[in-house]
Amino acid sequence: MSAPISTAVESLGAALKSNIIPNQEYLLQGSILDTAVDVLLHRLRGLCDNVDSGPPESFHDHEMCFSIR
Repeated sequence: MSAPISTAVESLGAALKSNIIPNQEYLLQGSILDTAVDVLLHRLRGLCDNVDSGPPESFHDHEMCFSIR
């Protein structure tokens, strides 16, 4: 028996109630194509750059939002 699938609103509500978001932690929920996995991982590494290990890497992002109606 599988666990129920929660909606993004439920996940965000749970994150807010447990104070995850105000502590610089982010909730990323969604799905991507297999061909975009490497790009996503590269971008996430840029966001989580360890500045103690040397000069920070430059990070450029392009945000796109889509709505299915």
